[in-house]
Amino acid sequence: MDLLLKERVLGYLPSNPYCSESNAADMIRTKKIAVTYPTIQMNPIHLCAWLIFDVDKIFNAGEYLWDKAGVAVPNIVAINPKNQHFHMFYAISPVYTTPNARRHPLDYLAAIERTYTELLGADKGYAHLVSKNPLHSDWQVICFHSYQYDLGDLFDQCPLDKLLPKEHDRSEIAGIGRHTDIFDALRRHAYKHINNPHGICEWDYDSWYQHLLYTCEQLNVFSVPLPWSHVRSTAKSVARWTWRHRATIKVKERKLELDMSQPLATRQAIGALHTHDVRKDKTREAIITACTELKTNNAKVTQASVCRHSGLHRNTVAKYRDIIKSMK
Repeated sequence: MDLLLKERVLGYLPSNPYCSESNAADMIRTKKIAVTYPTIQMNPIHLCAWLIFDVDKIFNAGEYLWDKAGVAVPNIVAINPKNQHFHMFYAISPVYTTPNARRHPLDYLAAIERTYTELLGADKGYAHLVSKNPLHSDWQVICFHSYQYDLGDLFDQCPLDKLLPKEHDRSEIAGIGRHTDIFDALRRHAYKHINNPHGICEWDYDSWYQHLLYTCEQLNVFSVPLPWSHVRSTAKSVARWTWRHRATIKVKERKLELDMSQPLATRQAIGALHTHDVRKDKTREAIITACTELKTNNAKVTQASVCRHSGLHRNTVAKYRDIIKSMK
């Protein structure tokens, strides 16, 4: 295998990945032992660094599948020599998949995954937990290149003008789409039920969390359900955020209503102030999310690391140094 790709595979493996002699994720071993098994967990639980497709077709039956589908060339293909079925691996700029992760990259990744799955005719029920281990001798492994794709690269090399939407049947959603779907469904439920019709919260935090945990379990109806750890962390994330903002959730959901009898200059000033407050709230949430994810990954929480992780300018981040300091 190409040395750069080998280093990348090893670099992104979880410390204790799932592994197996078969297709089942039935063992957890240290990285050193797990790489000796033919099936392994390539992505850590908190991020996606490899976009993987399970293709139950004969490899290169006269034409490469991705050429026929008109999509990007994979980095690695691992082929079962017994039936010629294979896994395709795309090295992508890592996207965090935790419940606190930024939603736009996750939605974008899920849409790309759905579209490529459809165009390649890949298995829609593939759970994306374990795959063929490209470092194992059981498989015929072909390395095409070591380029790391941005999500935009994969979209640009797709023959469709737009990405495919979510499936209407939630049970058929698979892969990364499960993460975004269950989070979005739960947060919409939470916005609606945190307060009664009079805008009063009648919950205590423990009962609110248990309610969302139960609801999240009921939403986890995918053909390959999300693991319990993700269900629990999703419920906890939504519960904490909505509980902190319970007094203002309804206010934030309403559009700004202005008295049209006021002078235009006054209405413009009020609108500008409202926009500033909304932007300030979003910036604060982005910084808190970045700090939380850095701590989860045992990374040092500094203004510089928050800048890199959130994509915010250093001058903006510097204004929130007290929040960053409190979360170290």
